[in-house]
Amino acid sequence: MRAVLAVLPMLAILLVSRPSGACSSIYVDLFTRYEQAAVVVTGTSGSTRRAHLPVAIETTHKGTAPDKLSFDVRRQCGSQMPRKQRVIAFVDRKGWITDFVRRTDAAASALERWIAARDGGTSPRRELLTELAASKDRVVAKSARERLRIEKRLNRASVP
Repeated sequence: MRAVLAVLPMLAILLVSRPSGACSSIYVDLFTRYEQAAVVVTGTSGSTRRAHLPVAIETTHKGTAPDKLSFDVRRQCGSQMPRKQRVIAFVDRKGWITDFVRRTDAAASALERWIAARDGGTSPRRELLTELAASKDRVVAKSARERLRIEKRLNRASVP
């Protein structure tokens, strides 16, 4: 009986302090990330194992990129930025990378097409998202489907 009582506090600690609960986050699609970010760049992540992983900027898609960008691995949970990989990085006003996706040709093309379609109003965006929802690239297809849901909600809310 004493052994059982001795084990109970340890079990309680294990159940309460699950790491997955601390890192739960909401999925945000590629296009919404673009809209919310102050700066969006394509670059290559560094190779160091320090807390601040640097990113060498190749292309700036939105905003003015600071001279140095870094990803604070201590402030993030979930997936960690891969080392020595091309990424599309979403940056806040302070120059910290808040989120990223691995840069694939499909993701880069989808983002470029979204940027071009943004200025054309709702119809070109919806057509583009419908096309991208059928993409073979999993990230692009999921992002397009999620953004279509958002666009539909926004249209319903704006109709009197």
